Amino acid sequence: MGAQQTYPSAEEFSRFLADLRNWKHKQLTLGETVTMLVALANHLVDKLQPQAARALAEAAHCLDTERPEPLNALGRAHAQTRNMGAAVDAYEKALALNPNPAYVVNLEQVAKSFPGGEPEFWTATRAAIPGANPEQALKLLTDEQRHTVEQYLAAERARRVLAKLRTARKA
Repeated sequence: MGAQQTYPSAEEFSRFLADLRNWKHKQLTLGETVTMLVALANHLVDKLQPQAARALAEAAHCLDTERPEPLNALGRAHAQTRNMGAAVDAYEKALALNPNPAYVVNLEQVAKSFPGGEPEFWTATRAAIPGANPEQALKLLTDEQRHTVEQYLAAERARRVLAKLRTARKA
């Protein structure tokens, strides 16, 4: 199966808008509805409206949990609001359904979002309370530090998912 196009072209989006105008006069299939919701969610991400995009992507995913496109759109919306942990979750689930190269690129962007190593204050905090789980250690940090660590952890997780994908391709 060939790679699916992730984002609608201008022509496809024009057709989508025309379909929306005629929605009440047309019986849409479930697949068409999901496709339209995903197209609109991706458009809203492109227009820097991630909250609305997230709502549409979640609705599309609820309608068809076996399609990866809503999850990819959801990941894009989360990444735009810098909620990288949720973005990695969504991209990983999309890749489990379809190892689309576009989804891999999105995950690579998250992996590159925090290129440095583990923040020193995170290492020090965990060392100060050995045996504490990461959630307990995160509670000891300031909001800014917590955000930095969450970005770091999401980027590390994205790198692990990408490594697992590369290993699977070689096998």
